Amino acid sequence: MEIDSYPGAFAQILTNLVMNSLVHAYNLGESGHLTIEVSKQNGSLQLDYRDDGKGIEPESLSKIFDPFYTTDREHGGTGLGLSSVYNIVTIQLAGTIECSSQPGQGAHFRIRLPLSKQEPA
Repeated sequence: MEIDSYPGAFAQILTNLVMNSLVHAYNLGESGHLTIEVSKQNGSLQLDYRDDGKGIEPESLSKIFDPFYTTDREHGGTGLGLSSVYNIVTIQLAGTIECSSQPGQGAHFRIRLPLSKQEPA
């Protein structure tokens, strides 16, 4: 698949998603699996990112993209990782992002993006 977009933005998205899983999804010393799938769906790029970690509590799920929201402040979490991902996806790349998760079931982020970068109006 070929796309016309911003490679640095994709690097930031994937780095933040992976770091979020490493910090929040698994206990220290615990191993797990991260899955990244990319496909073309209805003329858009679809990126599915999954971890098989702890999952996200329902009361936190609606807040995960809010700036400064973190469940790990005592260990240095800033709450900016997923907020940055949200802004890159929705503002810079003109796409959408959603997350589904249940406690003990891991997390699934679905990102949909145009195949060509959108120039500002």
